[in-house]
Amino acid sequence: MEPLNYGIIGINGYGATHLAAVDAVEQEELVALRAVAEVFPDRCPDKIAQLRERGVRIYDDYRQMLQQEDELEAVSVPTPIPLHVPMALACFERGLHVWLEKPPAVLVQDVDGMLEAAGAAGRFCQIGFQNIMDEGARVLKEKIAAG
Repeated sequence: MEPLNYGIIGINGYGATHLAAVDAVEQEELVALRAVAEVFPDRCPDKIAQLRERGVRIYDDYRQMLQQEDELEAVSVPTPIPLHVPMALACFERGLHVWLEKPPAVLVQDVDGMLEAAGAAGRFCQIGFQNIMDEGARVLKEKIAAG
């Protein structure tokens, strides 16, 4: 099985978690990080340098990344909530699967629009819930449910 060609829009803040997760899955050869877009590269110069050494292409504008990266198949968008809609729509227009963090948008109408765009593109939109897979959170939930 070929690894999924992956991109990340925003590697600072919570985006660092996405980068770490992609790095871990990349070790299993399930994904290949090809490109990242980061508007504040000066806030993470060490990360940028490490990514460049690995051959990951760096952009300061996600639109440029989407335009130039033909091999991408999926993109994480761990950016501030107001940016989710335009970024996700641009990704769907480009034919990419999208992983957004919660909440996906401020207005339910915007969520509906993103789902419509994903469906029209034949792509998936996954919403990340930060601790849904956390072992500690799962155990705590089980203990609470058990009384």
